[in-house]
Amino acid sequence: MAKPKLREKSLWFLLRQDLYWSPAFQEILKMRSAVNLLIAMIEEMRFKKVMNSRKWLNNGSISFTEPEFYNEGLGSSSTHLRARNKLIEVGFIQITYRGGFTKGDCNMYRILVPGRDVPDDEQRWRFYPQKNWKHEIPKEKTNQVGIKTRYTPKDEGDTSPIDKGVYGERGIK
Repeated sequence: MAKPKLREKSLWFLLRQDLYWSPAFQEILKMRSAVNLLIAMIEEMRFKKVMNSRKWLNNGSISFTEPEFYNEGLGSSSTHLRARNKLIEVGFIQITYRGGFTKGDCNMYRILVPGRDVPDDEQRWRFYPQKNWKHEIPKEKTNQVGIKTRYTPKDEGDTSPIDKGVYGERGIK
């Protein structure tokens, strides 16, 4: 039996009024994929019942990768990146580990919504209109491969095999 997709599961989580009416949540409501990604990350959280309360076990080590996002039918890779960047900017998630160095090494996130063992002063979304966290959005490192040979003019060291004569010299035919 195939695992049901996230869209086919019946999910619910408590959406408090202060969260829903906050400027940060109203900002991500404009972008449906950001709301979907937030709900998918909340779905990844695990807890243990202790007495009459929940102890959240994996907040800070939650990952929801681009292939998972695509396979769940939530959007493409670029949609995932835009949604993730918006959630970081408004303060709903925080990167705890930057992955991508080897195969299987992915980013880890901490979810900063109420009811998940996060103190009120650490819930960044509460401070969103005055502060944003664009500076924490990961930037791609520049690709250093081929820097010296990239974009050279035709008369300076063109190594293209196109329009070369039999002897490897460029000439008019």
